[in-house]
Parts: sequence; structure tokens; C-alpha cells
Amino acid sequence: MILKGRNDEARKILHLIRADEDVEAEIAEMIEVIERDRATNPGTFAAYKMIFTQWNIAKRLLMVMLINFGQQSTGQNSLNNYSSQIYKTIFDQNTVSIINVCNSVFGILFTLNSTIFVDRVGRIKLFVGGAIGMAICSALAAIVYDTAADKKSYSLGVGLAVVLFLFIFFYKPTWGATTWIYTGEVFPIVVRAQAVGIASQTLNVASIILGYLFPIMFTAWSFNVFFFFTAVNVLLAIVISFYPETRGVALEDIDELFDGKKVESAAQKV
Repeated sequence: MILKGRNDEARKILHLIRADEDVEAEIAEMIEVIERDRATNPGTFAAYKMIFTQWNIAKRLLMVMLINFGQQSTGQNSLNNYSSQIYKTIFDQNTVSIINVCNSVFGILFTLNSTIFVDRVGRIKLFVGGAIGMAICSALAAIVYDTAADKKSYSLGVGLAVVLFLFIFFYKPTWGATTWIYTGEVFPIVVRAQAVGIASQTLNVASIILGYLFPIMFTAWSFNVFFFFTAVNVLLAIVISFYPETRGVALEDIDELFDGKKVESAAQKV
């Protein structure tokens, strides 16, 4: 709002979540950061140059590119698509349609969990918890399929459906939603649009790569390929645990956070 000159509206909102004596100081700090960034606004070409020549920004870009690539590497799309193929060999079309509708509805509901937990638990803990949950579900998908004597049995279909719903329970509020939150808040204003655009394209690259490789892997390994996604999710959990936590950090303090300085959270300022 302050970026658009709606200072009075921003002030009213801040009065709801901050101590009254801290509001004006925070407003002034935000205005100072915005005016400084506008004064040094380099233009589009120069912004891209900043991204790739200033290590502090380039480092953040690499970090969020890994998160975006990781989002597609969790196995969510692959598990969803190939479990649906199994459903079609077991259930009638109406049942398959009901499962898919429930999958979409619960996916939306599970995504809403991110609005509850992202500022209470923190981004990094959500990422780690989600990756661990998806690792377990990926292993369960392979185990359920491998241990089924009849690959077209009703119990196999039910088991895979349960695993899929558990998977999206862990995926949607974490790597599904929190990826976009973290990506959008780690860059300075002057390069944010360009950097977020580059990072988000990593999703498409990962989707193309996995879309090509997964059918080959599935043909060779069948459902055992989901043990591969178990390993990927464990690796993602380990890597993301070293990322800076941005929960409670004001956008104007993000640069200091990634410079390795201790930043007072917004909650501590109250």
C-alpha cells in the first residue's frame, strides 16, 4: 500500500498488529526504503545486470531457483498422474471422477493451511516438514503397489488413494504454496519483478525435464520409481534446513538477513 502511496490505509492496518508507538517509525522506515529504491531504480536491463553481477542477489536467485525446481521434483505431478492410471484399471469412470474431484477440492483446502501456519510455524519448518511427509508418502506408494498380490485389486486402489491424499496434505501448504511466498519476499524491490520471473521459469524447466524422464523411469522401475522421489524429498529437507528463515522479517530488512546479519523480527519490534 505504501508503495502505491496509500499510507493512511497502511497506517490503519499496522495499528491493528503493532504497538501504537511503533507504527510511525515503521511507516517512516518503509517510506525511506521505497524512496531509496526508486532513486536507484536501474531500469529493466540494468536490473538484470544487477541480478547476475551482484553475488548477494545472485545467491538468492540460485536459492529460490532450487526451491522452484524442488517443487516440481517432489513427485506430486507424477504420483497424481500415474495413480490415476491405476484407478482406471480398478474403478469405474464415475468413481475415478469422484476421486479426482475430491483430490482437487481437498487440494484447495490443504493449500489454505499455509495461511494459518506460514507465519506461526515459519517457512523453513513448513518446507522441511512437507518434504519429510512427502518422502514417507512416496515410499508408501511404492510399498503399497509392490506388496499387492493383485495389481487390479480394489484394496490397491483404495491404498493408493489414501497415500495420494496424504501426499497432497503435505505438499499443498508447504512446497505447493510456501514456494511462492518465499520466492516473492527475498529480493530487493528494484530487481524483484525480474528475479521472481526468472525463478518461476525454473518450474517450467523442471516440468519439462521430469515430464521426459519420468515415463522412462516408470517403465524401467514401475512404482519403485517413487523410492527415487523419497530420496529427492529427503535431500530437499536437508538442503532447505540451511536456508534463512524470513518469518516475521520486514521486507525492508531482507537485505540484512541475507547479508548474514541478525535481524529483529517484526514480532520483536512490538
